[in-house]
Amino acid sequence: MVDWWTFYSRLFDCVLCFKVGKFFEMYHRCADVAVRVCGLVYMRGDVAHCGFPEKAWAKNCYALLQAGYRVARVEQTETPAGRAERLQTSSSGNVRRELCQLHTPGTMTLTVRDHAIEPGTRVHLMGIAQGSAGAWAMCLCNPTTGAFRCAEFAADEHLVELRSVLALECPAELGWFAPVARARARLTDARSQCTTPPR
Repeated sequence: MVDWWTFYSRLFDCVLCFKVGKFFEMYHRCADVAVRVCGLVYMRGDVAHCGFPEKAWAKNCYALLQAGYRVARVEQTETPAGRAERLQTSSSGNVRRELCQLHTPGTMTLTVRDHAIEPGTRVHLMGIAQGSAGAWAMCLCNPTTGAFRCAEFAADEHLVELRSVLALECPAELGWFAPVARARARLTDARSQCTTPPR
């Protein structure tokens, strides 16, 4: 549990999927979320604890992302033989683990091949910034394919062009870059009026 708490102290805003053998396990709040969202069952023990086999990674990760959670994947990066060799020179007895993936709703890299999402599902991450002359810049990225588009829009009182792009593309996640705080409130309601909701 010390290893789990070490990772969770840095990733407390994520559902932490911790690799143990051939399973991903979750503890405490992460287990509560996974039981509620993914339909998993608690395991016996003194703390909230659940898990799923590694072949179910895509399905459970996608369910958590669709519910709006960030998902951290911590994998074992050392074999038992490597651990035994390391123990000859080190006192740390646990198998080495590292953060291998961090998914957010806008950076999901699952594909149709993972059997977790439907064909035609669009996932976009959008970054927005306002230039010194008042013009707006936008970059839209599809993390699954690596495709991205950039554009610049003239500033007007109602931000019509930028609001239109937001309504058309319905990004799963927005990144705001200074100094957009003043206009953020005007754009926030545009996202809620998406013509095609993200799937």
